Amino acid sequence: MKLSRRFSVLLLLTLAITLLALPAFASEEGEGGGNETLFKWINFFTVFGPAVYFGRKPLKAAFDAMRKEIHSEIDEAQDQKRGAELRIADVEQRLGRLAEDTGRLRQEATAESTAQLERIRTAAKQEGERILAMAQAEIESSRRAAGLELRVHTAQLAIRLAEENLRKRLDNKSHAALFQSFVSQLERSA
Repeated sequence: MKLSRRFSVLLLLTLAITLLALPAFASEEGEGGGNETLFKWINFFTVFGPAVYFGRKPLKAAFDAMRKEIHSEIDEAQDQKRGAELRIADVEQRLGRLAEDTGRLRQEATAESTAQLERIRTAAKQEGERILAMAQAEIESSRRAAGLELRVHTAQLAIRLAEENLRKRLDNKSHAALFQSFVSQLERSA
């Protein structure tokens, strides 16, 4: 309400100043020109005075609504700016740690690959030793089997030779004498 009173007072004051300044306008423009200026000013206040007087409330409401909307948009923009600044700070922090993380990952990868290479070497060495031991055991087994086979073969040959030798030496007479000697030994033992 204070605003409408102020506005009314301002309007009346402007009208009073205009009416008081009317003689000055009239003297500047000469005779007859002052009335024309006066009528222009009266016409101006007649047209725009009521428009301002009656339009101030809707205009004030519209301007208030626009002001509130602008303030809310400014607040929202500030909130978005703060959120963006937080996200930027987070990204910059992560980027700062990126070099550190990359270095750590490289070290871990190098250590892992070195350990993996050492495990592979150890496994290959153990496998080679195992294969060599198996081969040596197989060779030793084959050598023993060959030695045993050679002994068996030698024994078979010796038996065969001895048998042939005995057959050549032994005839029926010797055979009978040998048999008799065997029988007599049995009798003595019994």
